[in-house]
Amino acid sequence: MGGPQHSVTDFAAEPMKADALKSDECPELPKQFQRASLNGKIWLTTSGREIERALGKPASIESDWRRFYFEKSFTRKSSTAGAAPEEWTVSSWLYTKSVNGKLALLAAGVITSN
Repeated sequence: MGGPQHSVTDFAAEPMKADALKSDECPELPKQFQRASLNGKIWLTTSGREIERALGKPASIESDWRRFYFEKSFTRKSSTAGAAPEEWTVSSWLYTKSVNGKLALLAAGVITSN
């Protein structure tokens, strides 16, 4: 992944036991990227209250699941003289599941038009 033609568009995370076996399909996150977080505030074990403080009220709550959605349109002047402005929309989502009041699973993704 990475580079100009590739990007990560979604991911999921849940805790693993400390003695869980690593594999080529699911390697350990490199040390420079550990402790991963969303916006520096949200990751596994975050409380539901902290999640809502960082992101606002979820679009829906069902049992232990919270669902957050974001959509925004952008426009910028074209780099080509006389061309129409460039427009695109970013849509993203985050689903969280809490167990005993703490974040136990999260899944997130983004879709960008154009």
